[in-house]
Amino acid sequence: MQEYTQKFFRIRSYMSYQAILCLCTTLVLTGLPRDANTQDTPLKPWIKIHYVRIEGYAGSIVKDTVIDSENLTETEAKEFLELLKKAQFFHLPRVITSKKQRCSDCGHIEITAETEHRQHTVVIELDRVNPPSSLQPLIDRIDPGIKDLLD
Repeated sequence: MQEYTQKFFRIRSYMSYQAILCLCTTLVLTGLPRDANTQDTPLKPWIKIHYVRIEGYAGSIVKDTVIDSENLTETEAKEFLELLKKAQFFHLPRVITSKKQRCSDCGHIEITAETEHRQHTVVIELDRVNPPSSLQPLIDRIDPGIKDLLD
């Protein structure tokens, strides 16, 4: 009798498992009910850029900015993503510097960009070298005051 009782409970547990699995599969395939406001809204790209400009021998931080898509409109987020793509940011070397002797009182720019799939940091040492021309539009957008420094 005990053997039949154990089989009954195993079969019953298995059937409950199958019913739950079937219900979950149905919900996934048909889609969960969505709010009418978010039904066909395209997703805003997720992007985060941390920009730091340091100048002088003491390493004074002149500008420290975080650009987060949470605080941007969809258009602005797409614009920053496009600037990163045009600059080929994720293919730039981690450090950009001149091959000459390093300037001890020159500053540097550090840009860290994150998207949904990537993260990369580029440090540009401003010792007799300007940022790459492909990166200049992004830097100008984030830090318009640097134009006077680089000219």
